[in-house]
Amino acid sequence: GASLMPKAWVQFDGRSGGIRDSYGVKNVEKIATGRFRVHWITQFTTSVYCVLGSAGEETLNVFSRVGPMTIGNCDVGAYNTVGAAVDSDLFCVVAFGFQL
Repeated sequence: GASLMPKAWVQFDGRSGGIRDSYGVKNVEKIATGRFRVHWITQFTTSVYCVLGSAGEETLNVFSRVGPMTIGNCDVGAYNTVGAAVDSDLFCVVAFGFQL
């Protein structure tokens, strides 16, 4: 059904949070080293939705949801192989679920 289609996606600079391209994303806010808050244009109906993503550059970074998911935003982050939060040159995030 309708929840199977991506509702929002974004590619952004993981150093500044600057959006390179997006759909359904209002803005990306840097909240700490390697951590960002993605704000949706249209809210989800609940905080139970799916976020997929990746982060990377020449060194290995691992994408992880690091904070709360609300109907209006989701926190994402990148960590290196020893578990330290790192700024990455590339973040890609996709969200699926029901929206208002």
